[in-house]
Amino acid sequence: MRIVPNNISNEVCPHCGKNICDPRFTKTEEVYRVTYVVGNRINYLIAHVDVPKCADCNKINYSVYAYPIAIFVIATLVAIVLLVGWNMPFINFVWWELAAIVVSLVSWRASKIAVAIAYRSRGARYYKPIQIMLKYGWQLDKSKFISPFNDEDFNKMIMEIQKEGYTIT
Repeated sequence: MRIVPNNISNEVCPHCGKNICDPRFTKTEEVYRVTYVVGNRINYLIAHVDVPKCADCNKINYSVYAYPIAIFVIATLVAIVLLVGWNMPFINFVWWELAAIVVSLVSWRASKIAVAIAYRSRGARYYKPIQIMLKYGWQLDKSKFISPFNDEDFNKMIMEIQKEGYTIT
């Protein structure tokens, strides 16, 4: 199932809540619904929701990656200088790179949080079709089991999403 807005050019960006969306910056989010559970197996229905962004929010998302990449590149260059210039043992070089990866991942997560706070970015969770789906027991990840699938709720959800002006294919 795929959910797309009928007219992206008239959509307000769900991330900032202010600007009009640009169709070039549409990202597809997966949303999950439990269909049945048998023993330890859980079967999911997967929906793909096209979530548009404005140009400003798209630029902001790129800044999330800038600091972690810079930290990793600088740490790698320092490690290479130590390896070549001061004959650092290779195993120390490997440990240095592992530490650089960990620090980069932590700084990536921190910069994601900082950018969301600084720019008051709300994320895809606030996109109208996803809000409707969450109300009917859909989930943004597979980490938890909310409630079993129900045809009646599914049909109500479809009608509500279509009433809001979205196409379901």
